[in-house]
Amino acid sequence: MRWLLLSLVFVVGIANSQQPPQKSSSNAKPAAANERGSEKSPVVVRLQNTGKTPEESEDDKKERLEKSSADWWMIKLTATLAGLALLQLIAFVAQAIYMRRTVRAMNEEFISTHRPRIRVRHVWAEGELWGGEKIAVRAQVVNVGITPAKITEYSARLLILQKSKHLPAVPQYGYSVVVLTDPSLQSGSSADLPPDNDIAILKEHTMPISDDDNSAIRDGKSLVYALGFVRYEDQAARPRTTTFCRVLEPPDSSLAGAYSEIGRFVRLDPPNPDYEYED
Repeated sequence: MRWLLLSLVFVVGIANSQQPPQKSSSNAKPAAANERGSEKSPVVVRLQNTGKTPEESEDDKKERLEKSSADWWMIKLTATLAGLALLQLIAFVAQAIYMRRTVRAMNEEFISTHRPRIRVRHVWAEGELWGGEKIAVRAQVVNVGITPAKITEYSARLLILQKSKHLPAVPQYGYSVVVLTDPSLQSGSSADLPPDNDIAILKEHTMPISDDDNSAIRDGKSLVYALGFVRYEDQAARPRTTTFCRVLEPPDSSLAGAYSEIGRFVRLDPPNPDYEYED
């Protein structure tokens, strides 16, 4: 029995001595059954074919042309829209200017149609005509128009001419009085010119009558004219002028007290359009 155990141990020892020593798993090198070296099998480099067929090149060319054409038409369309917008702006500005001019013309036409109109109603002299003293000319004006008138200036003078002579072709006006106290005259209203507070200024520009002129006027050899103008403005501040000219009609010398009266100024017969007009 002991012999049998020793024989078994001997056989197991021989078997173990014939097996190769095994290394630990940490130092084991994995098997590379499919590993190939560069010497045995060279590296194979595959080049991809980047070339295109003629059909593909033609398609790309067509695509580029179509895109370029689309971009060009887009530019044209944008330019056309910009041009239309510019034309519309120009038309709008032109229409605005036209409307403004139309409104202004309508306003001016309304003012011209509904304008003030100053007419000289009466003309008279203040002072002593026959006493050799100075006299001044005053006038009463009335607004026969529709809208108010702003009176700005008044002028009047006396002119003594021989009966055989005519009035000068061009009126020769004298002093003028700036009217500031009553700036506006309503439709249908009247006013005396110059205003009462300008009488002192008016008397500084009065005209003396000499004895010779006195005698000639009494005898009918000379005529006394009162001529002048009234300047005023309408609602658009446009200046307008009304002129007047009157001739003195002396009192009848045969009547009592005739020498203490001046007489009255009457309209010319026939009227002289160079001396009496309304613009």
